[in-house]
Amino acid sequence: MDYKPMIDISGDTIFTIINFLILLVVLYKILYKPVVEMMTKREEEILNAVSGASQDREAALQMKAEYDQLLASARGEAQQIMTRAHRQGENIVQDAHQKAEQDANDIIARAHVEIQTEREQAYEQLKGEVVGLALAASEKLLGEKMDSETNKRLVQEYINSRGDD
Repeated sequence: MDYKPMIDISGDTIFTIINFLILLVVLYKILYKPVVEMMTKREEEILNAVSGASQDREAALQMKAEYDQLLASARGEAQQIMTRAHRQGENIVQDAHQKAEQDANDIIARAHVEIQTEREQAYEQLKGEVVGLALAASEKLLGEKMDSETNKRLVQEYINSRGDD
């Protein structure tokens, strides 16, 4: 029996295997390493982008917190301004009310003074007329003229003494 191998290895087969191995080495050197390096770089870029996005998110959250704090501060300040304005408005109204009340009291006091002055003037005028009427009545009763200066003085003293009672 003749022994026949299953795989016939000829010179062409060995040459093809050597060419294939050389092609593998060349592809490994030329293609595989650069592709792996490119994939590694791309992976690093993606990780950096994810890390940057995470940092951006944290910065955005911090900015939002600062914004919320500023907004709350502005609201508080606005409330203080409104409270202060309300108080000032109340003070203005109260001051105007007090001034109006003071003006009214001043007008009333002046009116009392004017009334008192006019009353005194009317009293003095009435006293003069009463003296004149008393002298005229005395002259008619007595039927003669009286010394007007002396009689006027006497009647005036009498009226003054009666007015003080």
